[in-house]
Amino acid sequence: MNKPKLLAAALAFGGLVMPVLTAAQTDSLTTAFFEENKVPPRNAAKLRATIFDKTISIKALKSGAIEQVYYGAQRVDAKGEKTKYKIREGGIEEEHGGVPRMLLIYDWHSHAYVCLEDVGDLDELAEAKGTCPYEIVATTQDNHTRGK
Repeated sequence: MNKPKLLAAALAFGGLVMPVLTAAQTDSLTTAFFEENKVPPRNAAKLRATIFDKTISIKALKSGAIEQVYYGAQRVDAKGEKTKYKIREGGIEEEHGGVPRMLLIYDWHSHAYVCLEDVGDLDELAEAKGTCPYEIVATTQDNHTRGK
């Protein structure tokens, strides 16, 4: 069967598969994806409103695991690990596990995605740079991480 007839048959029987970005595929999001679609990251004012003195529940897109992070005077994760952070225009600058990074938050189809960028000259994020591994699934006031 030639391609036009095969395509017509697939359309007639609902067999045509079109690539659509779904929840299962969102781990393929990157900062480049948002840039190509002219979606800017949240600015400093929106970042402060999103995170300051709040616990952010983020879901790892690959595994579905939920992690809670509190942004008060310091960043505190559910394990109690504390790191310093600064809100810059367009991102949250922090050092996590000895790796300097910038977190960018993008809004896409009523979801907020957290993406990774390097800070400074070191490229310690290697292949993770530019990826968007998390989705914000909840935000609550105060520290709910059990980390002190």
